[in-house]
Amino acid sequence: MTNAEPLPDRLEGAGAAEALERLMRTRIRPETRMQCRVCWFVYDPAEGLPDWGVEPGTPFEELPADWACPDCGHPKAAFLPADGSL
Repeated sequence: MTNAEPLPDRLEGAGAAEALERLMRTRIRPETRMQCRVCWFVYDPAEGLPDWGVEPGTPFEELPADWACPDCGHPKAAFLPADGSL
């Protein structure tokens, strides 16, 4: 994945959350399992979520922007790579 603008050297101020999200997007591979930092639900791209209409093989990044954790309802921004899978 490529970005039009370079990532900052330091994360601070009002743009820190957006910069961190962009940094994470550049580091997350399609097969990376993602874990909700609120309820610990793990999204595994290999399994998808067929009961929620997400086919197996769907990378986390391809989930809709308004997708939320099926267990606790927190947004995609609440997810971090699971099991050191970066």
